[in-house]
Amino acid sequence: MFEFTSIRFSSVMNPILGVAFGWPAIFGCAVGNFVCDLYFYGISVALLGFLPQIIYGAFPFLVWQKIVRSKTNMTRLDTPRTTILFVVLIFLDSLIIGLTTALIQILFNPSLDFIWKMTCLNDFDACVIFGLPLIVVIDYFRSKLLHNGRRRLSFNEIIIIFFGIVEILMFCAVTIFAFFKVGTENKESLWIAVFSVTFAMLIISVGIMTLSSA
Repeated sequence: MFEFTSIRFSSVMNPILGVAFGWPAIFGCAVGNFVCDLYFYGISVALLGFLPQIIYGAFPFLVWQKIVRSKTNMTRLDTPRTTILFVVLIFLDSLIIGLTTALIQILFNPSLDFIWKMTCLNDFDACVIFGLPLIVVIDYFRSKLLHNGRRRLSFNEIIIIFFGIVEILMFCAVTIFAFFKVGTENKESLWIAVFSVTFAMLIISVGIMTLSSA
């Protein structure tokens, strides 16, 4: 699935794990992404991409820490307010990394104009689809370990887990369908098809989740 949708988890997980675990996760994901860029694109692109990857993880972490985080409420998405804040942060972060990717591509390979456009959509889509439920799961187990148990999941968190499972299943189904229908001849069209459909489902899911939790 990830070969055809061009998702690299060392990149996608950076803002999610950055919000959850801070600087160790931010630098760890940046190093992982550096190794991948080094293998696929060479030393120049890898070096240029290392600092943006740190910024990519640090931006949502620092904003989240400033607005939401406290000793008793670390990464809890128990209200529509925190859920919407997370989505907005990921959206802004995806724009930042997408524009940075565009600059790198202009310098090294201007003909690949589609990649930076899909970077914004790929990262935002994947970060929210995997990030929302992952943040809930991380917070649940961390609270259980640190505080010897935690309150029950809020209705907002239950809705996030439910739609997260549905989104992941639909993501896999759409990818498999696109693979057999489109094949491997035109990966650009394949990415656009997969993420356009999942993006539409994502927006609908977040809307229903927010209305249901309000």
